[in-house]
Amino acid sequence: MGRTVISRKDLRRLKIKAEEKGSTAPTPLPEVDKYTSRLLKYIPAEVLVLYLTLDAIIRSSDKISLAGYWAIFILGIFATYLYLWRIEKVQKQLQLLISVGAYCVWVFALGGPFVHLTWYDPIYGGLALPIYTFFIPIIEA
Repeated sequence: MGRTVISRKDLRRLKIKAEEKGSTAPTPLPEVDKYTSRLLKYIPAEVLVLYLTLDAIIRSSDKISLAGYWAIFILGIFATYLYLWRIEKVQKQLQLLISVGAYCVWVFALGGPFVHLTWYDPIYGGLALPIYTFFIPIIEA
């Protein structure tokens, strides 16, 4: 299973391409991703594991400053985009942006560097995470 979300639009495009080729042996077309499949493809679990590991290391050390927390968060943003684009071969910009947004919402819900902001309250992340996670799979990137 590839990481790119397959939408109805993609399937139509693939059918047209197959018809234009005019091959006698039909190639099997992928299925359109349903809600659950899109949810799994949008959440960058690999980068979240990277973030959680680095966050645990930072918390166990007293040598990392607040700037270090923010650097790890920003590194995760770039890592999400680059990992999905270069390693998983996701070409859809909307899907990449949704995944970067998912990473940010997850870190926000976990606290991350946001806990050092005066306005931050864990309830915000607690509300944002299930709302974002519920609604993003409705979008077919």
